[in-house]
Amino acid sequence: MTTLAFYKGKGTAVDRAIRWATRGEFSHVELADLDRGLGLSASARDGGVRVKAIDFASGHWAVVEAPWIARGTSWARAAEHTAAPYDYLGIFGSHALALSRHYRDAWFCSELCAYALGLDAPQSYSPQGLFRAVTFGRQAFRAGDNIGN
Repeated sequence: MTTLAFYKGKGTAVDRAIRWATRGEFSHVELADLDRGLGLSASARDGGVRVKAIDFASGHWAVVEAPWIARGTSWARAAEHTAAPYDYLGIFGSHALALSRHYRDAWFCSELCAYALGLDAPQSYSPQGLFRAVTFGRQAFRAGDNIGN
């Protein structure tokens, strides 16, 4: 089962701008390995795709499980892009201009996490949009488990 952690802390002016622009409470998302305290994502602050030690129990994160995909599968898909640069052009083109463009070999956080989950058009997801998709998908996954019971 894949776990995602969505950042809801106060953060910087950029975090506040992302939350304002997406009309949501989240400004960043990580694939989370809670057992090892590691996050895998793309971060402008860290220069691109990286694995980083993160305290997900700090109160700044909303942790959500995506039960339809194994953690190893999603982690491996995202980890293939470690050290790729942050996708400034893609985030601007996909969200500020609504062109929904992916630029090869560069990633932003929600795009990388949506890709790791195997979602179509991963560049179209903001952190808030991905949260909505995952929580809706989780509900649908659980409802499917109850069919025929």
